[in-house]
Amino acid sequence: MQTHNFHISRNGEMFGPYTLEEVRAYVAQGRILPSDLAWVNGASQWTALTAIPDLFDPRPPPSVPPPPATPPTPGDGEVRAHPPPPPAASPGFTGAGQHQVTAVQKPAANLQGCLALVLVVFLLLIIVGYFTGGDSGSKSQPKVLSKVEWRARVVKHYGQVAQLNIVYNWRPSEFKALMGEPESTQTIGDQAFWYYQCSDGMIQLDLYAPNLAAGVMQGKINDY
Repeated sequence: MQTHNFHISRNGEMFGPYTLEEVRAYVAQGRILPSDLAWVNGASQWTALTAIPDLFDPRPPPSVPPPPATPPTPGDGEVRAHPPPPPAASPGFTGAGQHQVTAVQKPAANLQGCLALVLVVFLLLIIVGYFTGGDSGSKSQPKVLSKVEWRARVVKHYGQVAQLNIVYNWRPSEFKALMGEPESTQTIGDQAFWYYQCSDGMIQLDLYAPNLAAGVMQGKINDY
């Protein structure tokens, strides 16, 4: 099975991943240039393609368009909370002198007015709770992200490597603080799999189990 290990960078744009055979074919066609940079899975940094043996003819290739670009990375989704409803306004009074005399003569009327106001506020709270879902427990549930939103959040935190669907030297505790606990996990030999449920499917983290046991995440991100 061919392994897509090579990522190509030209003038700030990234392409790939490609297999070694594809890279050799693009070099032969002049679609990949000696001035391009390459990043191979497991490498610590980008390197010049000319450092890879047997890829280039000594003669400079003609100027040609770059290889097919990967799709643009979507932006991070933004979630805005609804503001709370405004408090009920207290009724005003006019004719202050006349009402002050009434209040002195009839204190029971003020008590009845306060009780009526409390009842009105209580009914308003019930109505607002009914139309906004009512169950406070449901409001505390976290929003389930789509695959696009999930990837955008990871890319925003981890940058260029995450944009290439590569997991490289991440800390499990830091990642779980950002994305939460996985829905399920599985270990098969030297491979550990973490699964995250999104609103439109699953995302799988394919990780190297020995490194994960040592507290370091290395692997790749897959649609599942």
